[in-house]
Amino acid sequence: AALLTATGQRSVLELGSYIGYTTLWLADVLQRSGGGSLISVEIDPMRHKVVAGLLRGRYTDVDIELVNDDALSAIDTLDDHSIGFAWVDDDHQPAHVAAELKALRPKMKAGGLICMHDVSGPLGLDTVCRAFDGYVLHFPLLGVAGGLGIIQL
Repeated sequence: AALLTATGQRSVLELGSYIGYTTLWLADVLQRSGGGSLISVEIDPMRHKVVAGLLRGRYTDVDIELVNDDALSAIDTLDDHSIGFAWVDDDHQPAHVAAELKALRPKMKAGGLICMHDVSGPLGLDTVCRAFDGYVLHFPLLGVAGGLGIIQL
């Protein structure tokens, strides 16, 4: 919450909603901050449906768009310089994440943040994050992987 709040950004992109915990967290922060927009992308149709149910009718000041598609396809549809905060937590394969980060760069607003989950551990995402001039925090480790990658544009 602190990173999103500190940026003052009101346009959020989430790649990978899983069971919706982070989606709710992002929408809550936007709601408490006066509103904004949240695009949440989930490739799995069942997870997408679960998240839609969690969000239905819950937020009055947050424009929420739920996208059931691959992250790279969804990123391609975004306008340049339209996203202030991105949360990357979908496909954890290094090549895929690198492609996402490359595609995200022109879509991000100046001063925006890209935050990545699971950068610490055996997945090799710490190397990907650093390759894009990012910083790696090796906490919290809640299992084999964890940590937070941060890239500011």
